[in-house]
Amino acid sequence: MNVAVYADIHSRELVFPNTRPEFVFLLGDIHWRDVKRIDQHFTKNYLMPVPCIGVVGNHDVLDTFNHTNIVNIHQRQIEINGVRFGGFGGSPKYNNKYNSGQYEEWEAEKHVRKVKEVDIFLAHSNPAFHISNDTADSHRGFLAFKKIIELGKTKYFFHGHIHENSLKEYKDVKVISTFGLREYTLSLEKR
Repeated sequence: MNVAVYADIHSRELVFPNTRPEFVFLLGDIHWRDVKRIDQHFTKNYLMPVPCIGVVGNHDVLDTFNHTNIVNIHQRQIEINGVRFGGFGGSPKYNNKYNSGQYEEWEAEKHVRKVKEVDIFLAHSNPAFHISNDTADSHRGFLAFKKIIELGKTKYFFHGHIHENSLKEYKDVKVISTFGLREYTLSLEKR
């Protein structure tokens, strides 16, 4: 299964993949104008629209996906074309910015307890693999996300936020950090 993943575009040039992906994931910190362009491109340029699924980042407003065809998966679980998705947007809270995707650890933990097994989990923030007491560090990640991975609740965990492209395997889960546009081929059996 081929997917196109966007994360942390900020004011970088928006590019599109050369081939049609089966899904498009938006992992946050993408300017609302670019969100609209991504939506239009994958909705209008193909015979069949490409499903676009996303979460907002800590620099986005919470209604970024309103008036688009992009499915906001924050604190939800859905199935599209036989693939099960879960998601949680934003980052750990680091200031009092209103209407942004910033959450306390307990909010992420509360959601994680409800997560059933999914094929792909989308997040803006990274999982935290160690405890950080620096509450001003927006990149410290959520410890709750580590639990999703340790409990085997997903096969793939995609995130943005830390501005790097990497693939790590932890407890048989592929943890994929994305920056900009990246294309991936996933091994999943659809239901």
